[in-house]
Amino acid sequence: ERGKVLELKVHCLNSVKGCDWVGELGDQERHFTNKCQYVEKVCHYGCGGKYPRFLLHTHEQDECPERPVEMKMATFTKQIMEKFCTLETKHEREIISLNKKLTDQQERHKMEKNELQKQQMENNELQRQQADDMSLLKRDLSLLTSHVKGEIPQWCYPSVSSVC
Repeated sequence: ERGKVLELKVHCLNSVKGCDWVGELGDQERHFTNKCQYVEKVCHYGCGGKYPRFLLHTHEQDECPERPVEMKMATFTKQIMEKFCTLETKHEREIISLNKKLTDQQERHKMEKNELQKQQMENNELQRQQADDMSLLKRDLSLLTSHVKGEIPQWCYPSVSSVC
């Protein structure tokens, strides 16, 4: 008869807390001691808190004020990375749009720079031509000046300039 009693189907002692385990009476203690996620366990780091087994790991890893500094830093790093990823996702379209605008502006700048270089080359060529023309004009003026100083024939005076 003892065997039949141990085979009776029973619910977990923590069924009111949410555990949905149903098994034989003989397995209830093993379940309760080793597997039930609703059994309250004391924090290993000595903060004095008691948590259901399924929440204890999260408490010890991320929340316990007595956990080791390395774990606190890991939690902090994880939180920062989560915030960064959230912000990155949130602003991804804006980042893509701004990158496109930047690329477009860089392209326009490159084109404007090329246009300015082309204009500068044209201006340099015009200045060179003007300098050549100025040299020719100076030479012609010098020749004309020396011609006017006495080398004009007698018959070519202003009164008869139409003959010249």
